[in-house]
Amino acid sequence: MPNVLAAVYHPPTLDDLATSDATQRMTRMKVALQQAHGALSTYASFMGATNPFYIFTAPEYYFVKSCTGPDNKQIWTLYTPNEKKQIFEELQALSGRYKRFLLAPGTVSWCQPRKVAQGGKTHDGWNTAPIFYEGKLKHEYDKIMDADTNESEMCGS
Repeated sequence: MPNVLAAVYHPPTLDDLATSDATQRMTRMKVALQQAHGALSTYASFMGATNPFYIFTAPEYYFVKSCTGPDNKQIWTLYTPNEKKQIFEELQALSGRYKRFLLAPGTVSWCQPRKVAQGGKTHDGWNTAPIFYEGKLKHEYDKIMDADTNESEMCGS
């Protein structure tokens, strides 16, 4: 039976997430994942684990385009479907660097235009939690943003 070891990444502060872009967040995640892999491998060796399984997680909303506005008012901006796709591709490639390592990189907040406006809403906002393993997207869970959000504003429309 394999030993399971897990690491949870938490950014230094929420302000750090609010003011960094996807490239900066991805860079920080790569560093954290590399450090976690090294530490977990050391722990597995110390435990005498012969077939360890690793899990790495990051917080919900880790990938939100921005969440600040004028006068430090919390205004969320979401990624486009194409930007979400690019983030997923980079996360998938990152997960392929490590064997027996499940990557749950938090969620990606994104939006897409509606085909027909409904109730004054022209876009839908989503929060997607992907799961990657050895370079493959294994699962993704989509949650629509709360009904009281203004997706049109969040999507830059």
